[in-house]
Amino acid sequence: MNLQSAAWLVAVVTGVAGWIGGARSKFGAIGQRRRELRLRTWHGYIPRGMISSWYVALAEEPKTPTARVVLEVRQGAPDGKPDVSGAHALRQQIKADGIMARVPTPAEYEFLGDLEKKLGYGKDPEARVIH
Repeated sequence: MNLQSAAWLVAVVTGVAGWIGGARSKFGAIGQRRRELRLRTWHGYIPRGMISSWYVALAEEPKTPTARVVLEVRQGAPDGKPDVSGAHALRQQIKADGIMARVPTPAEYEFLGDLEKKLGYGKDPEARVIH
């Protein structure tokens, strides 16, 4: 085998190995996305009554850009009275989940209801409730 043939063989083997590695990582990413979707259980397995929401207002306006947001939980409306028990419930939710999300829009809420009717709650053995 001459030097040119050996160089060509190394280039081919390197290219194939890179292609296989890229495909493997792409399939791994797809599998990871599917696992994340199952954990979120937004496929109709969140009973609509378990979606928590709180009316809040900014408690203080920062003078400089910051990652900190100070909220005041309100009763019944964004301009309602301060809600101590609602604030406690929000704190517990943040401690349990470590994440906040927006309330579903009316269309998303209706979609969840339709999925719940169509698929039923908890029929998927891999789905789990997130509180």
